[in-house]
Amino acid sequence: MTDDDIAFVLGRGGMTKRKIARVAKAKLDVYERDLKIDIHGPRSARKRAKEYIKLVMAQRVGPVYMDVETKREDLTVVSVPSDCIGYVTGKRGSVLRSLEEEWGTLMFFVSDEKNKDRDRDEDRDRRRRRDPDSTESLCIFGPKRGRYGAHLKVLSAVEHKSKGWFLDRDSEGPKFDIVTAEDKEEGWDCEHYPMSSSDFSYALGAGGSTRMKLATASGCIIQYIGNVAFMCGKKDERKRGMDYLSWLIKQRKGSVSVEDAEDRDDCLIVDVPQQVVGFITGYKGSSLRSIERESSTFCFADGENRNEDKKTERLLIFSHSADNRKRAKGIVEGMVKQKMREDDERRHHRDRRRRRRRSPSSSSSRSRNRKKKKSRRRRERDRRRDDSSESTNEAEKKGEDEEDERRRGRNGSDDSE
Repeated sequence: MTDDDIAFVLGRGGMTKRKIARVAKAKLDVYERDLKIDIHGPRSARKRAKEYIKLVMAQRVGPVYMDVETKREDLTVVSVPSDCIGYVTGKRGSVLRSLEEEWGTLMFFVSDEKNKDRDRDEDRDRRRRRDPDSTESLCIFGPKRGRYGAHLKVLSAVEHKSKGWFLDRDSEGPKFDIVTAEDKEEGWDCEHYPMSSSDFSYALGAGGSTRMKLATASGCIIQYIGNVAFMCGKKDERKRGMDYLSWLIKQRKGSVSVEDAEDRDDCLIVDVPQQVVGFITGYKGSSLRSIERESSTFCFADGENRNEDKKTERLLIFSHSADNRKRAKGIVEGMVKQKMREDDERRHHRDRRRRRRRSPSSSSSRSRNRKKKKSRRRRERDRRRDDSSESTNEAEKKGEDEEDERRRGRNGSDDSE
């Protein structure tokens, strides 16, 4: 390999090498100084990794040609309209790279080997302009679940750019089936669930968070194409995804009750005291959403089936994983204990304040304080009264002295006469 080949296979920060190793399920050791790559793993994994490396290197020098009609167990080929290729690829391939990271796949556009001679004589871009209905083949390499997830994501982008490419506007269903006959024999299929615009916004969530929550909890591939939800997977996965989505949409109009919750193998019921339900739910459901994110579950209160005798409400925890359900239960029980402990401490402090007000020692001290205040006020009044009487006496005495002086003055003048 050349220096350029090694750099291209490594990618930025080794990202391309890790992607190839993840999809092929092999280990790659790149020796930049020796210009070689060692591939470790089972025979089939080494074969896949070597082929992926060659395909990635072919992108550096021009279009990639391969046989897209021969069926392979690690490949899904998606036809993309020519006018949607830039939208699906993104700026500098950013959209494809994000899909590869999300679904653990390897994706790039290829041309059929049959057209290799034709492409030599004619520019592909010129042919696209001449035939606007032409399509290009997008190859998706990887495990089956990752390929179907990336396939639906690509169809969602194409439908957004070119309305009516995949969805029938009258029936709101798909125009063609994406599940192969071989996968259907293994129990795989794809179902759809049409939604109104308001339901679609509610089921999507901020940045697609609600959709991803339902997909993670159900173990089903859930993707929205237009206003239609598609569930892809095996039968039990599709049923969970359909149930979770229908319950979620019903919550917009009121409480939801699940009659067969005790009989479901994907549900765990936790009895929560009614005075703690608000603490578990949080403001606008924020605490419950946090529990769902931390445990990868789908939770809501079964409000119509309250246990009035025990004064509790049932919290339903749904997930295809028993470990995730147990994790959510542990979080809820910990929050209940915390809230009950805080309420007990608050009640204890309140009772102590009440007892302190009502205790005999407290009342006697208050009475003593009142007596002290009264005696203090009495002494203050007496002092003010004494001061005012003394000032009055002094004024009277001063007036008498002045009167005596005037009298003595008159008597002296009479004697001189």
